[in-house]
Amino acid sequence: ITANDPPLANFTIEPQRPNAEDLVKFDASTSFDAEDGKDLESYCWQINNNTTLFSGISPPALKYDKGGLYWINLTVTDRCGANGSKRQLLKINEKPVPCIYYDQTNLSAEESIGFSAACSKDNDGEIVGYSWDFGDEHSSDCNETAHHIYETGGNKMVNLSLTDNDGAISRL
Repeated sequence: ITANDPPLANFTIEPQRPNAEDLVKFDASTSFDAEDGKDLESYCWQINNNTTLFSGISPPALKYDKGGLYWINLTVTDRCGANGSKRQLLKINEKPVPCIYYDQTNLSAEESIGFSAACSKDNDGEIVGYSWDFGDEHSSDCNETAHHIYETGGNKMVNLSLTDNDGAISRL
């Protein structure tokens, strides 16, 4: 009699911390069986809370349009019919949404203008970093508020970059 060990299901996800709109790749090439090595009979993927089914070591990359939590299930079968499974929760991060408000009472050159990103939001976490570019080769890494003095008049393009607690960056 030969006792058959069940195979070990394992997979990787790239990128490891995906954001909405990223292409997400799944790879089960690290799955193996004690008796058969990596020569497994089948791979069965259930992705996106079991609504998407695939077979094969690496299913097609998927693009997630919105953030949320998604279950990823993989069941591998060895040549003797034994199964092994792995289940993992995948978080798709929503990028923060930047919003700029500025003090319109004083827009004169050589006077301090106040900027605020307080109306910015992160729907599934928190904003942990702010970076301002004032459109005149001056920038500032600071909190949600900043002050800037323009040396000359004219149209200026102010940009704000936000970083959330999952590492996603948005720019406005």
